[in-house]
Amino acid sequence: MAWVAASVSVSVVSRTVPLTWFCPYCWHEVSEGDAVCPHCSANLRTHLDLPYQQKLVLALEHPLPQTRMTVIRLLGELGAKDAVPALAERFVETSDYYELRAILTAAHRIGGDEASALLRSALDHPSALVRRVVQALLEGE
Repeated sequence: MAWVAASVSVSVVSRTVPLTWFCPYCWHEVSEGDAVCPHCSANLRTHLDLPYQQKLVLALEHPLPQTRMTVIRLLGELGAKDAVPALAERFVETSDYYELRAILTAAHRIGGDEASALLRSALDHPSALVRRVVQALLEGE
């Protein structure tokens, strides 16, 4: 059987989409070139030198929910045990079911004593949906 390669041209109108920059410490908007956050005075250049997982932990407070969800998933995939206290704190702070479910799934994936404690504490969550999620995770072990 012969394979045929086809070349397809797609004309795309390019346009510049402005990016919104945030301080990774206080999450206020900043300008792209700012070296210091005008809101909290954090040195924005030092953020570049932080380890990847530490940057992810800081991003758990990102103002955009889809970014937080991505960060939670990544922390679970990385098995980031050092992130469990921050995930537990976020679990208490949020009321968003999808974020709660993502945190529990990440904690289950990470494993360890702190993650197990978070999962057990979720068995007493006021939301029946959250309790069902954690029960399913614990039964699937």
